[in-house]
Parts: sequence; structure tokens; C-alpha cells
Amino acid sequence: MEKDSIQSVLWRKAHAGQPVAGASPMTVVKALRLAVSKAADKVLGLALAVTSVTEEMAALDPLLAALDGDALLAVLEGPDGALGLVMIEAQALAALVEVQTLGRVTPAPAPPRRPTRTDAAMIEPVINRMVVDFGLALAEDPAAVWAGGFTYGVYVDQLRTLGLILDDVPHRVFRLSVDLGGGAKQGEILLALPRDPKQVQAAVPADDPHEGWTAALHSTVLGTEVQMTAVLHRLTLPLATVTEWAVGDMVTLPASALVNLRLEGADGMTHGRAKLGQSAGFRALRILHDAPDVALPPDPRPAAISPPETPKMATAAE
Repeated sequence: MEKDSIQSVLWRKAHAGQPVAGASPMTVVKALRLAVSKAADKVLGLALAVTSVTEEMAALDPLLAALDGDALLAVLEGPDGALGLVMIEAQALAALVEVQTLGRVTPAPAPPRRPTRTDAAMIEPVINRMVVDFGLALAEDPAAVWAGGFTYGVYVDQLRTLGLILDDVPHRVFRLSVDLGGGAKQGEILLALPRDPKQVQAAVPADDPHEGWTAALHSTVLGTEVQMTAVLHRLTLPLATVTEWAVGDMVTLPASALVNLRLEGADGMTHGRAKLGQSAGFRALRILHDAPDVALPPDPRPAAISPPETPKMATAAE
């Protein structure tokens, strides 16, 4: 009896790690199904069932054209500068957020809204667990080396920004239809990874594996539109005075206002100074110098309202 027990232990050790007879092999689709479901369960305690998976190859332009601009978009960082993409459609995103804020998934359809950085921060652990487990499940498959080593990178709030960040190479695109919260909501998750990591590696110098990502981010930031407002002057007036304004009334401004405009950003901070002038017959500003990045209070001095028959205009000495 003791001899049989020892032989049984030795047999189990000798066959440890070998595939069990009759067990189905780990396919890419199966690995992805398990990774998505387990990520939702382990991170959020959310029941998520993958109802269908489709796989296709797509170049960058068709991939971007097929994305939903109102979905949550996140760039994945992979080995040797490779970049991937995850898209979480609105209903799936709502379910992932609701389970963290309400403790459950509501059956009511989520109203249309733009994803926020707060949404991305709440979903990041789920995405990270999903792509990491997906790669680990296929780690023993030499043909699936493209799936390994990816982690959550950065949230992207503009669809057009992805065209500047992602590499222009063929991608493996997986679309997953998912059921969340036991049928409370249905949504879609998309995963796109470079088809051949070697194409990405060849474009990135070996001495700096992050150069491709850094250059893409640098180009994106510099290409972002920034709205600046030129503030001629700020003044404080009684409400009764403002309500009596009529077309043709003149507002007296200090002469210094024309040569000391504030350049303010969307954050309300003053980022520079300018002088009012002309260029080719159009009104223009000449940038003078930088200003401290602090909000300047409104000018407390009241301005006089001149009646139309005796207008007063501020003049500026050149």
C-alpha cells in the first residue's frame, strides 16, 4: 500500500504541467473570454459573461474609423514600444462604473455622455488585469507572442488623438459582446494589438525602448488645440447701470488697457501679456512678455458710462 502511494506521488510530479488528456487547448478566443470575465470578477466582483467574440485584421485607418467616439478609449503599452488599444462602449462602461458607485448594475440604459478621466481611473485596474491575464494565458504559445507584455498606458479623450499615437501597422482587432450584472446591461469591448510586434520593434532604437511612445506623446501634445482669450479690461459696475445700457453708449477704459491685455487660458490663469494693434488691416495682438501663472482679480475701479451725445474714448500713446 505504501509502495503504491509513493508511486502515485512520483507519477504526479513527473507529469506536472503536462496537458491533461481530453482537455481543450487554450485558444486565443478562449483566453480572451476568460481574461475579461475574470478581470471583472476579481477586481470588481462583477458577473460578466462574454456572449460573442469576433476577430479580424485591420490597418490603422479602418480601425480608427470603426471606433465609437463616445466610448472610453485607452492606449496600452507593450514590450519594445508596441502600443495597443482598448475601447469600452458606453453601456459596458456604465455597468463598470455603477458597480463601484452604486454596488450593483442598474437595468436602465445609461444616458449618452462623454467619458471622463474619473471613469478611466475607475476602469484602469480592470483593463490592466484583463490584458495582463490575456498575455499570461497565451505565454506558452510561441505563435501568440504578440499578446504578451501589455499593460494599461494612458486614457485618450479625443478619437483623433489616437491617429497620432498608435503605430501605422496591421492590428488584430477583437470585438467582444458582453453581458454585465446578470443581464442588467449589454455592451461591447474592443481590444486591438499589433499583428506583428517585430514591425514596431524595428522602428524603435534598442537603446531607448520608450522613444517611440515619447515621440508620439510629444507630437500629440504639441498638436493639441489650445484656446486663449485676450482680455482687454475688467471692471465692476452696479447692476442698475448695466441694465440701463443702450446701443451706442460708450464705456470709458483706461489708456493702459490697450497696451496691457491679459492672455488667459481655459483655466482662467494669465499666461502672458499683449498690446493691441493692427496687422494687414486687421486687429492684432503683439505678445509682450510672459506673466506669472496666477489668476488676476478683476480691476476694482468702476468705469464711467458716457452718454451717446458726449462719448468719451480712451486713447493710448504709441
